[in-house]
Amino acid sequence: LSAASSPHTLATLLKQWCRSLSPPLVPPNVADAVRALPASAPISSALAKLPPAHRATLTFLARFVREHFLGDGVVALTKMGLDNLTLIFGPCFFGDSSDAIAGVMNLNAEQDFVRRLLNELPPRAGVSLAQALDTLKSAKSNGSAGSGNSAVGGGDVPPQKPGAPSRFGSLHRTSRAPPATPPKK
Repeated sequence: LSAASSPHTLATLLKQWCRSLSPPLVPPNVADAVRALPASAPISSALAKLPPAHRATLTFLARFVREHFLGDGVVALTKMGLDNLTLIFGPCFFGDSSDAIAGVMNLNAEQDFVRRLLNELPPRAGVSLAQALDTLKSAKSNGSAGSGNSAVGGGDVPPQKPGAPSRFGSLHRTSRAPPATPPKK
């Protein structure tokens, strides 16, 4: 992808990819059980019903959406709050229904699941990418790279701390640069 790619294009690609999965991230054989998750049940009980690859992909995407689209002034910039994101990602995670009436009837339950997933999914455990790179740089500068004593652990990347610089540079701008104006002739 070029550096000039629009964030809208990237979001559309993500949605199309999710919708193209067969079976969807929440497969039809467990979708009804996931939609019917009682409010008192932990979100992990719904995730446990999913095949491991689906569970891992769904939790990665949910954390990614939460960490990069629901914080640090991003919502103010994009106007895409939690309700809008649940409306977008419900059909992406559950797949499009071939029956329009069933799709409409399931929409609220799917949105509730996505909302709970974004709100209740625990943060990632492990070492952040920035911490891993710092450790590797430090080990290399100390001549201990490759010694097998690296402090870089496995696991997922934890969420970014509020106010910390973004790992993705200008993706988290909170203000837009003024448009360039062509010189007057």
